[in-house]
Amino acid sequence: MIGILILVLGYLFLGFVGTGKILTHWNFGKDTKEIETFVAQSAAETIPDTSLIETTVSGRDITATGLAENQVQKDAILSALNDVTGRRVVNDNIALMDVASPYVFRAEKSDDGNIAYSGNTPRNDTFNGSISSETLSLASGMPDEQWPSVVQKSYAALNPLSNATLDISDREITLTGLAKNLEDRTSVVEQFNDLPEGYAANINIDVTPTRPYVFDGQKTTDGISFQGLVPSADAIDTFTNLVGSDAQLKPAFGMPDENWPALVGKGADALAQLTIGEMKVVDRNLSITGEAANPTVALDIQTALNDLPEGYTANADLTVKPLDEYTFRGEKKGDQVDFAGFIPDETARESLAEFIGDQADNLQLAAGMPDENWPAFVGAGVGALNGLTDGELNIVDRKLTLTGTVENPSVADSVATQIGKVPQGYDVELHLTALDDGQPAIISFDLGANGAGTISGKAPNGLSDDEVAGALGLANISGGVTNSRLTGEDQIKDRLTAIGRWVPTFETANATVGTDFTNLSAVLRPGQACRLEETKSEMTTAFGENAQISLQVSEQEPENGTERVNAQTGKTEIYQDCFWLVKPEEPKPVEQEPQPAIAEPEISQPEPETETTVLPTLASCEQRTADLLQGAKINFVTAKADLDPSSLELIDQLAEILRGCVDQGIGLEVGGHTDSRGSAEYNAQLSLERASAVVAALVERGVNASAMVAKGYGESDPIASNETEEGQATNRRTTFTWNQN
Repeated sequence: MIGILILVLGYLFLGFVGTGKILTHWNFGKDTKEIETFVAQSAAETIPDTSLIETTVSGRDITATGLAENQVQKDAILSALNDVTGRRVVNDNIALMDVASPYVFRAEKSDDGNIAYSGNTPRNDTFNGSISSETLSLASGMPDEQWPSVVQKSYAALNPLSNATLDISDREITLTGLAKNLEDRTSVVEQFNDLPEGYAANINIDVTPTRPYVFDGQKTTDGISFQGLVPSADAIDTFTNLVGSDAQLKPAFGMPDENWPALVGKGADALAQLTIGEMKVVDRNLSITGEAANPTVALDIQTALNDLPEGYTANADLTVKPLDEYTFRGEKKGDQVDFAGFIPDETARESLAEFIGDQADNLQLAAGMPDENWPAFVGAGVGALNGLTDGELNIVDRKLTLTGTVENPSVADSVATQIGKVPQGYDVELHLTALDDGQPAIISFDLGANGAGTISGKAPNGLSDDEVAGALGLANISGGVTNSRLTGEDQIKDRLTAIGRWVPTFETANATVGTDFTNLSAVLRPGQACRLEETKSEMTTAFGENAQISLQVSEQEPENGTERVNAQTGKTEIYQDCFWLVKPEEPKPVEQEPQPAIAEPEISQPEPETETTVLPTLASCEQRTADLLQGAKINFVTAKADLDPSSLELIDQLAEILRGCVDQGIGLEVGGHTDSRGSAEYNAQLSLERASAVVAALVERGVNASAMVAKGYGESDPIASNETEEGQATNRRTTFTWNQN
């Protein structure tokens, strides 16, 4: 019994303390096999998946076998195994990896594309299968955790290369090899632009020379285009400038030598001279094919290709084909004339330069000129085009067509005469439109008794209805003139202006005015009979040569003492010796003092009426003169002291004011003023003569001469700038200054 009891207690004791943990019951009721399985599973779970350590369990003993990267990793694993529940002992069969220094990776890529590599790795799965670990040696000492990704990126850079070698030592990368083209080389280099900090790369990639090294060009009727190889991206602009902007260029390694661009330039120059053609540069050989405009061009191209650097060759296969239509065209718009067309050689260019100047440089060389008379035929067409206002010249072989506008039929006749004589076999066709009928510019003017005017006829270019009316000085005018392309605006306007000076003196009138003549027939307003001959003489002088003047007096010519009411002023005027003078107002009686009454019976009597006569004063004379001259002006014949006829009525009205003023002992200074044109001495004399003419006209109208004085100020007292026509007109004036005697 005692023995049995000891066995039971021993079993229980071992169950509780067999793991080294007292008073636990995790294995109570379990057999030995189950405990072993549990310990094995716990030990396996303790080992990291990335480690090279394996565990085995026998009973409850754990044995750890494998390689640890370093002592720290080994100690950590053993510590974790010692903490496994249920283990009895932990057997240490872990060895430490060798430390590699430097830590390396090497790869070589052969011509057939196979890659062999070797080097170090801390684990078999370091590169996640992208690089197999079969040929790699396990070793510790990897520079950092970024080293595997740097190896993978560097390894991938081998793909576009051949004969390549990759050597990574710690953080230093060396890559050599051969790329197929510049794009592949650039792609490889760019992969090493963003390495982690501390890494450095030495990239030495050659490029397989492109063979053949080519450059092509084509010229069609639509233009010239180029495509080909250039040594680098930086050279694209250089070659584009060499051959033209329409070029599709690709960088490629293998340009034969530094003379190759010049060969391309020669080919481009030759192609530009052809009508159509192709150029091809293959390594050091240039070939040109196509059509030349003429034998001269073909010879020039061949001569240029003879001068090549050593080792270069060139050949030209050119034909000369006459044009189906040998053409020359010109277009004129105003003063701008443009020409385009073909010429056979430089001699013809020089010949046509006499007609079209520098534009001859734009003409293209081409074979097929009809005959030796063609340049002269073109010259005649150019001369005819220049005679047009606007137009087009088209010459196709031996036929010339000229279309456009001319100033008048006379110009059209001149053009037809100029181009009428052509060589035999040549033909001319004209389609010309005259902008003007060719008739002279003549304007007619009629003035009715009601003061309204009518204009008609043909005006020179630029003279409008308003300008005609302004020259005649009429605000109320009807009709209109037809504008033309003819010149002579100033001549006709001056003649109309001359008539306009006398329009205020006409009762009726009709006139015909051209650039070189004036025909006038007029009836003077009533009261002008005594000035008939004087007026006719003044008109003859003013109108100049080729003036036909017929003047008549009005049928309503008044006698002295005839009265009328001036429609403009509302005052009553009396005709006296060729002047209409304002009728003086009846003087009002002076106010009478009432007389003392005689003592009589008081009888209511009305108060006597009193009247007051208002006499002129210095202030009233100044005011009335200023009011009359407001908006009005005394005018003179240009550069003379003769009063303009349009001012006579204003002089009449001034005389009415002045007679009353000077009768009251008030004196008057009539001042003459000019603009600054001419010398100061001349202007002083002219202003005095004009002031004297006004005084004389006032004396004729009954103003006391002794009360007036004329004074010439010349240009000395301007009231506006003499830099403008408006200012000059303002400075030309007559002033009236009153003073109390």
